Amino acid sequence: MQNENKNHEMCKFLDCLHDNVPSVLHSSKLKLDDGTTINHQDYTLTQILLGGDQLTVSRAKSAKGMRINHEHSNSCLKGIIPVIED
Repeated sequence: MQNENKNHEMCKFLDCLHDNVPSVLHSSKLKLDDGTTINHQDYTLTQILLGGDQLTVSRAKSAKGMRINHEHSNSCLKGIIPVIED
């Protein structure tokens, strides 16, 4: 069980939740001007709502903000949208 009062534990909770976000892997080949080919892979995420009170939503947004500069959308937690349910 994670304690949502601690940012690193909230990140762990969001990681576990994000593992259940449906995603589709897209693969493509990009041809550069010099003739070389690069394989490119990217995920398209379906977003899910994370409901909670104002404090929980604030902490979830803060945890997502800590990951804003990560390279992949999976590690940025882009598949989770925190919403207030009060």
